[in-house]
Amino acid sequence: MNRLLEAFLRFSAIFNPPAGMVPDAFAAYGLFGLMQNVNNYAESLSSISTFGTSVTLIAASAVASGNAVQGFVQLNAGASGALTVNFPTTAAIMAALGNSVAFDGSYSESLHIVNNSGQTATLTAGDAGQTFLGSATLVTGTVRKLMLRVLNSSTLTFTNVGTWTL
Repeated sequence: MNRLLEAFLRFSAIFNPPAGMVPDAFAAYGLFGLMQNVNNYAESLSSISTFGTSVTLIAASAVASGNAVQGFVQLNAGASGALTVNFPTTAAIMAALGNSVAFDGSYSESLHIVNNSGQTATLTAGDAGQTFLGSATLVTGTVRKLMLRVLNSSTLTFTNVGTWTL
């Protein structure tokens, strides 16, 4: 029993669908869709070292350095001047979120950017399918909370919903 409970509550996944199980169109928003979608809400910390004046985040379904869809991204010290933080492409973010995400504007999740780089950071869109609403500039020693909203299969918005000081 302990082994089952341990597997169920495994770090970085709330519920892991069995390998090889792929939902059909009717099941995409049923139990299989729920199992995959619930995992999108599991948050963890992802750190990335900053060098020079630009850093590019990634989007992956697994825990990785600089992963924009993990919930928290910490920009570590090392930048030599004002820092540009480039987001991944819309296609990369959509692939990392999985195929159970609704494309009707009803799906959103929070992202936090922690600026420990020692420099002011400016968030930039990964492509023309992304829009930042509100300020996209973070002074050093602050955390910016963004709501990622999927408007359709090729459009994302990142809304600034708050900032706090470390």
